Parts: sequence; C-alpha cells; structure tokens
Amino acid sequence: MLLLSRGLMAKIRQFNIIHYSKVNKLLSAISPDEKLSFGETFLGFFSDVVQNFLPLSLKKSPESFIAINENDEARAFITLEAVSGNRRKWYIKRLFLYKNSFEEGKQLIDYIVAKYGALGADTFCVLIDENDDTSAGLFSKMCGFRLCSREIVWKCNDFNTIDTPYKKDMFDFFRNSDSKSVADFYNDGIAPHFRFSLEKEPHEFNESLFKGFSKVQSFKMVLRDKSAQILAYAEIQSVSKNGWLIDLIVTKPNEDKYLPILKCIINTIKNRSSSSEIYVLNRNYMTCAKTFEEILEAEHFEKTQIKMLLVKDFYKPVRATETIVNPAVIFNEITGKPAFLAPDSLQKSD
Repeated sequence: MLLLSRGLMAKIRQFNIIHYSKVNKLLSAISPDEKLSFGETFLGFFSDVVQNFLPLSLKKSPESFIAINENDEARAFITLEAVSGNRRKWYIKRLFLYKNSFEEGKQLIDYIVAKYGALGADTFCVLIDENDDTSAGLFSKMCGFRLCSREIVWKCNDFNTIDTPYKKDMFDFFRNSDSKSVADFYNDGIAPHFRFSLEKEPHEFNESLFKGFSKVQSFKMVLRDKSAQILAYAEIQSVSKNGWLIDLIVTKPNEDKYLPILKCIINTIKNRSSSSEIYVLNRNYMTCAKTFEEILEAEHFEKTQIKMLLVKDFYKPVRATETIVNPAVIFNEITGKPAFLAPDSLQKSD
C-alpha cells in the first residue's frame, strides 16, 4: 500500500525476513542496543505469507510493519500486539523512527488503525513514559490518541509485613472458571467515568494452555470472604531474575484491607526467595487508586515508573494534527525496569 510522505511516496510493508537487514540497519543507526532475532524472524516467515488473508481472530500477534522511503531504506518500524483474550483490542509495543521521520511514524500508526479497524478491532492503546513528551506528542497531536490515565509502579523498600491476619492458604489460585466473577469484580473497581471504556471481558483473565512454556513466571490469586464473595484479586509476575510485580485489586468497600492483604502477598513471594525485589502496580483509573497511593507513600514505597495510558478507538473524534520535531528513537515499551505486566491492562479510553 502506498501513502504520501512530504510529497513523496512511502511504502508500508508487513515486516518479514525480506526486510530483516533494512530494519537492523535502522536500529543500529538510532539504538545500537536493540536487536531483532534472526531465528524468530525466519520462523515467522511462513505465517507471514498468509497474514493478509486471515480474519482478525486468526492474525499473528505480535505483528510488525515498516515504512520504506524512495531509496528503499527503512525509516520507521512499529510492532503491535493483541490483548490476551480479546482480539478487538490491540496495543502498540514499540515504534522506532529515523531522524526527521515523524511523517512516516504517523503513516504507520494511521495505517495499522485503519487496517485492523476495518477487520473489527475497535481499540488501540499505548503506554508511554510520563517524561516522554515526544512520543506523547506524536500519538496525541498527530495521530488522535487521547490521554486516558496513568499506571504507576512502586518499589517496596524496608517494609514490615508481620502484622497481617491473612495467610497464603486463605487464597485460591485462579482457575479459568473464575473468569466471569473476577471480571465482574475488576470492572466494579474501575472509577465510573472510566468503566465503559476500561472494563475487561472474562476471556481477558483466562490462563493460556501454554503458560508453562513462557519465560515469564506468573500466577493469579483470589481471596474470598465467608460468603464466597471476592474480597481481592491479585496477579503476580516476574519482571527480572529476582523481581516480582504485584497487581492487587481491592474494591472500595474493603479498601481498608488493602495493606494487610498486600503484606500477605509479599510474604508469599518472600517465602520463595527472601532476596526478591518487590514492585506494586497502582492503576489510577481504579476507585481506590488515591487511597492506595497514600498507603504506599506512608509505607515508604518509592515511585520507579509512571506510564501514561493513551488510547484511540472509533467512538471519539480525532484531534487536529500538529507537527512535532525531536529525537530519532520514539519509544520501546519492552525495555525499562521493571517491566509492566503484559499489557492486558491496556483498554479503551473514556
């Protein structure tokens, strides 16, 4: 497909092994630490052949595209990935641009929104570091994405976890049969003005049958009260060799139980390895987010990462474009410490 770029024709292509050297040349020029796996690219070639003939539900995820200039050089590279359990929601994992290639970046973003939107996708999301004004400007001012909310990662320092009435054996490990009740619980915890846009479907909580083959360790826990109602839900994921990220959801009626429940989960992790580094994710769009932030600050947790959640869907008007100029590397959500949960967290904007 051909698109205009500064009066010239820029070619947008699905990335495959044919473009491997072009993209590596682009990455070496703007970000030498970034490398593409030749083996994974080669193995993906066979599925790449049929991608354009498949419906959205069967398309490969993640998927990448490139923009090539008139000199047959790659000037932009983008990767997007489907939200687990819901192929109507996709998020942008990374975008690399060569210097002065913002138009190519805009073309790539507009292209994937149009292409996947025509196939039935209705939501496109991206998490960007709060200090990355360049990326935020590209997505919001040039491509019509809207700032929805923020997700903040806190690091646990010296923290007393002794005084808690909760124990590991009070929790149930998540089963796929819990998906409906957990989805209802999670959605009830979203602030009302975000709920329509950010709510999750039950399938988004399902565990994959191939989970055991993943390089990332993770487990989910459900805490119920005496009447079998969900009191808390937690996802715990490894983010480094010795680091764990806790995503704990407690709703408004029980927000006073957040701290003792968190202590129990930290104890559970520390029992596996006493030297583990603990991080906690707080979603600003949940009803209890402000209360949880005050608790974490009072307990001397340290903010280590603040991500802006930007969203584009087909229910909101697109903003007028505005040109921005700045660095070559736009963003790569894959890098950074600690890594976020595989963004199942990414949803629609309000």
